[in-house]
Amino acid sequence: MRDEYAEQLFRRTTDVVVYAAIAMPLLVFWAATLVYLVTRSDEAPYPFSLFMVEVTWWSAVSDLFKYFCLLFVFVF
Repeated sequence: MRDEYAEQLFRRTTDVVVYAAIAMPLLVFWAATLVYLVTRSDEAPYPFSLFMVEVTWWSAVSDLFKYFCLLFVFVF
């Protein structure tokens, strides 16, 4: 019985993590687009200016892995 519960919990957790991993970039993109359309400014407002740093391939992969693991732990 514990194995079935653990399997169901793992499956539910991976479902939530996958949906979150798919939805978050789209939500950030649409929110940023909406803010740019409303403000019509040349520079990004505060929450989106945090994303305007120079990103290398390795830093992007390490950050993605870190956030994916943290999300998995929080959901689990």
